[in-house]
Amino acid sequence: MLTRISLLASKTILMAAIAVALGLAITPWAAAANLAIGGNVSTQQTVTVTADPGATNLDVDVAGTHTNIQVAVANERNNDNDGYTVTLQSANALAATSSQARLNRVGGGGQLNYSIRYGGAAVTLNSSGLATVTDVNVKTGPNGVDKNVQVTFVGEVDSVSGLLLTDGAYSDSLTLTLVAK
Repeated sequence: MLTRISLLASKTILMAAIAVALGLAITPWAAAANLAIGGNVSTQQTVTVTADPGATNLDVDVAGTHTNIQVAVANERNNDNDGYTVTLQSANALAATSSQARLNRVGGGGQLNYSIRYGGAAVTLNSSGLATVTDVNVKTGPNGVDKNVQVTFVGEVDSVSGLLLTDGAYSDSLTLTLVAK
């Protein structure tokens, strides 16, 4: 009887040694459990505008054509797989039901027309002063996409009368809107 137990113990030790050599775990009993993991990603759809320091102090009183003057950098950021659009709207063009962007004299009595470039491309406004400036079918990278905003104008001359600009402050407001598809 002792020999049979000794033989059984030898076989168990031999099988355990083979299992260890093959990298197999020896577990006389085991229990299993599942663990679910995951997370949520919030919608990220933003357009951020960083104005150039000179954006509100353009040389409108200096004669000549001022071409592609940098006024801002817009950063577009979107995580929708279907892409997004960005529109640009001139408040003064909208108020005048016009496709012409313009700096109006605060208090009236003066107008300086200007053109816009966004991300290097010319912007064509509709009669509501609105244009689609970005229309893509992809999401952006984590840092978004930077687009330069530039203006071109002829300084010193009123765009309506052809006379010298009336003294005073001239302004417009551009609104950028990002919408996911």
